[in-house]
Amino acid sequence: MIPNFGVIPTENLTHYFDDIAVGGGTCGTTSIFSPVSIPSLDVYPNPVHNELTIDNPGEATIFRLTNMMGQTVKTLSVEGPRPWLLSGAEVQVQWEVSAIPVGTYVLTAEAVNGVIVARSMIVKQ
Repeated sequence: MIPNFGVIPTENLTHYFDDIAVGGGTCGTTSIFSPVSIPSLDVYPNPVHNELTIDNPGEATIFRLTNMMGQTVKTLSVEGPRPWLLSGAEVQVQWEVSAIPVGTYVLTAEAVNGVIVARSMIVKQ
């Protein structure tokens, strides 16, 4: 609903809306978006100096560190899916991070198909 659509007013106007009903006023919550819940990734030590240990869910094959501006700083690929792991099993991954600048980063774990399976914030000291 846009009052006077296409007309450019010569002064500032304020429009008030009241008593608007859709479908008899019985509609529930509507949304075009359902938030996705992403589990936390277990990492330590955090803050980290040299080497980060990641408890990797079995389906993660790519780990990506991004800075607070969304730029990828470092990527680590591990072996593909490990079919011998039981569902929910975890494997530890060691990652050398001494060369990255001091700062706060988002660590994401991605499955082989690119879907993010877990994430965590880390601090590099």
